[in-house]
Amino acid sequence: MAGVFVFAGLAFTTWGSERNRLLSLVEPEHNLVMRTSPASRRAAKVVAMTCSIAALVCFGFAISFYYRGLPDKPQPAVGRIYPLDNHGLITYMTEREERQQRRGFIGFGVLFAVAVALDLLFDISDRHAWERYRRMNRPPWNHRWGPG
Repeated sequence: MAGVFVFAGLAFTTWGSERNRLLSLVEPEHNLVMRTSPASRRAAKVVAMTCSIAALVCFGFAISFYYRGLPDKPQPAVGRIYPLDNHGLITYMTEREERQQRRGFIGFGVLFAVAVALDLLFDISDRHAWERYRRMNRPPWNHRWGPG
């Protein structure tokens, strides 16, 4: 049991106990990673990388409206009546530009969520294999005397 005991002004921790070391070697039951073939993991990795790159492009397009030379006064004749707050400086866009910016941010959010979901489901980054390797090949840390 992890905890801190104080006796006569001295703190003793039980984090490095044998029980905790043995518990860390047990695989969790709530593992969300699907058991899949290497080909499907490769396909998921390609789709996730494509989604990540497309998400960055969408984000770059969406924030590009903040760096354009938009007027600081509304121009109803041209249709520039949609305000955009750029760090306190209000600029005005057309309805089309406002829709494009909103779609860029929505596209970024959706594509980023798909990439994260694929990574969580297919373990594209081999996160779980690394955790198993790290736990099996490293002695537990003795908190009283420092690392290893």
